Amino acid sequence: PDHSKKARHKLLRTYKALQGWMKLAPPTTRPPMPLVFLMLIIDALCRLGAADTGVAVLLMFFACLRPGEATSLYESDIVRPAFKGQPFAINLHPSEKGLSSKVNVSDESILLDSKETPYLGDLLDSLKQGDCEACLFRKDYNVMKKEFETAQAAVGFKQVRYVMYQARRGGPSHDRRLRSRTLQEVQQRGRWMTNSSLSRYEAHARLQQEELKESVLLREKGTLLISTIEGRLRAG
Repeated sequence: PDHSKKARHKLLRTYKALQGWMKLAPPTTRPPMPLVFLMLIIDALCRLGAADTGVAVLLMFFACLRPGEATSLYESDIVRPAFKGQPFAINLHPSEKGLSSKVNVSDESILLDSKETPYLGDLLDSLKQGDCEACLFRKDYNVMKKEFETAQAAVGFKQVRYVMYQARRGGPSHDRRLRSRTLQEVQQRGRWMTNSSLSRYEAHARLQQEELKESVLLREKGTLLISTIEGRLRAG
């Protein structure tokens, strides 16, 4: 603490040098993953027999979840609708289990109400095995990561390459481009505390740039999968 940013013993020259370096070489952020490319990867995951990983990545995109948040969900965190016509919901970081987010918040609610994936809650519910204390996804992050990389290689992208975290980056940009959510709704869904944090994720112009990096054929194939991927995921 004595050497922190505002402390009396702070290393002034080191701090100033770091500030100057950040200005000369500002940190870069990974681009958002377009939905059409995500669909191609999920389709490849299904062909590899890893449909559950496909469901997890789809959840990261539409619920703005970090990979670690998705893979650590419990069965009890998926909340069924109380009335017909209502969407499923996620109770993230439940306080009853003593959990909290990276900013020390518990019981964060996320509705699975995206128009493109009205089936997502039911898919998650179908993964349950009747043990509310068990993890929803039986695979750990490293296994899913390897499956994601294998599926991505099978798609045959020429110009783009993604990691699973970029699904979380893709969701907000996708919602804003379609104007399906307001900026405030996107911020609440992604659980960003500041506008500056949100600005690093909401980049729908950059989303379009990513789409244009690959062929029309791949983009059209991914677009068709948006309406058919549910069947592939259910078939496993």
